[in-house]
Amino acid sequence: MGVDNGAMLFPRYRDGVILEPRTAQRLAARSGIKFPVYKDDKTALAREQFLHEVMKADSDAYMKQKPKR
Repeated sequence: MGVDNGAMLFPRYRDGVILEPRTAQRLAARSGIKFPVYKDDKTALAREQFLHEVMKADSDAYMKQKPKR
């Protein structure tokens, strides 16, 4: 989402629901977390893609674990 000094990423998925951007922005602001601000949309989207790749790799590694008995 564009902000005054760049672009910001914040979660839009909460409690099993995909939130509208304005709702997600309001909840992110209310959380007190200082989300990073990137210089522009292109940079923010590149970072978002990187974060998704990290989460996928982590999930894939977890799913490959043998179940504990």
